[in-house]
Amino acid sequence: MPRRIQYALAAKRDVREIIRWYRDQSAEAVEKWMSLLRKAEAGILDQPQAYPISSDSDELGIEIREAQIGKRHGVYRIWFIVSEDCLTILRVRHAARDALTADDLRIE
Repeated sequence: MPRRIQYALAAKRDVREIIRWYRDQSAEAVEKWMSLLRKAEAGILDQPQAYPISSDSDELGIEIREAQIGKRHGVYRIWFIVSEDCLTILRVRHAARDALTADDLRIE
């Protein structure tokens, strides 16, 4: 079971963009969204296999799991991969955005 979470560079950028957007709404919105993200991280780290394999996995050829946070118009998808000692969050994007592509997962 993985013992730590790491964020890919693209996922770090995603989170920064989301926080920037919420900051324009209110400081309370940022705190609420970050709380949802931290709860998701804890759940993913505790039981990563409980989260479904993303429908994007087949096209990309790797097993990517997916968690969702938020409600109604504020749902975000968290795509991650699991290795023996580490869980890597690949991307965090609004659910209304397009599916993942190979370009979204480029190593930088």
